[in-house]
Amino acid sequence: MFEKLKSIIANFIEQYNTIKKTFDDRVAVINSDYRKDGGVYINEMKSAKDTFEHGVQALRDSSFEQVRTVIQEMNSALQQMVTSDVSPNIVAELELLKTVNLTQYEVDNFLKKYATNYLATKSMKEIAQEKKLETDRVMCADDFKEMIQEVWDDCQMLFNTYTGKNQSYRCELVVKGAKFDRFKEQFKTFLQLEDKE
Repeated sequence: MFEKLKSIIANFIEQYNTIKKTFDDRVAVINSDYRKDGGVYINEMKSAKDTFEHGVQALRDSSFEQVRTVIQEMNSALQQMVTSDVSPNIVAELELLKTVNLTQYEVDNFLKKYATNYLATKSMKEIAQEKKLETDRVMCADDFKEMIQEVWDDCQMLFNTYTGKNQSYRCELVVKGAKFDRFKEQFKTFLQLEDKE
């Protein structure tokens, strides 16, 4: 999923730069061929600008739809993650763990054991918290939902503001895929993304 997003963004940037270069080339020709105070110059510049803006808007619309599809896939994967079954053996084990004294080492190992099952991990986290043990690195479904929203917001920001130069730091992080790489690492255990890419 995240590789798809990076591909959509790379494609957007490449197409945007092509549209922009075509516009810049046309403006250069207009500037050299027409007097700047003439009606033909004004009409040609308006036409060039309209063509550029129409091309960029079509590209944005297409890119938004592609990202929307990936976001829907992410939400579907999240829903599957949250509702995945917990085996009766794990349920019994979790019930047993509620009754024994656990060390931090044991909690960490059980969290690793349950790493691909969201409900088992969440249950283990709650057991550890009741015993006042550390589980800070365990994320909940709401955290993942917020990340998905952030991905959508970042893509919207990029598509609406990208000009090819003088980008914001946030925009550069999206362009380079750095944020998506970080999110992928957080998602991949539960969503088993290696199988879904």
